[in-house]
Amino acid sequence: MTIFQSFHYHTTFSSIDYGDFTIEDIFPLYGPMFGNEKVCIELKGHVPKDLHTVLLIILTEDQTNWFHPITNFRKKGTNLTFQMPPFPFPSIIRAKINIEIQYKQDIIHRVNYIYTSKLDGKVRVIQSFHKFLVFVLTHIFGFVLSC
Repeated sequence: MTIFQSFHYHTTFSSIDYGDFTIEDIFPLYGPMFGNEKVCIELKGHVPKDLHTVLLIILTEDQTNWFHPITNFRKKGTNLTFQMPPFPFPSIIRAKINIEIQYKQDIIHRVNYIYTSKLDGKVRVIQSFHKFLVFVLTHIFGFVLSC
């Protein structure tokens, strides 16, 4: 098994073969500081049935020593999804964190994710517009929407 070590903060760890499956892609790699961004992990190959018990997704940030395990992820076919938590340090306007994936206690993938406050306002505008649109369609035109 290949062990990856990084001596540079910018290093993105590449995907490795672990048995019958690999991590093909992780996206998006940026989001707002208040979190709630859905992250998708694409797997390739045979995905083990016991994935929920042997796969860990861990978020870390080096400067603040922030550590956050993802305890709730969904598996649908060969895709895993989870919601990014809010970044807990509101005074920081941009944070580079690591998304580390462990399988049976071995690191099999690591990639950087950027929290940025520049997206906070844009996401809130989109969410407000969405709420307004749902209100208009529901109350004025009588559409019933499940959001």
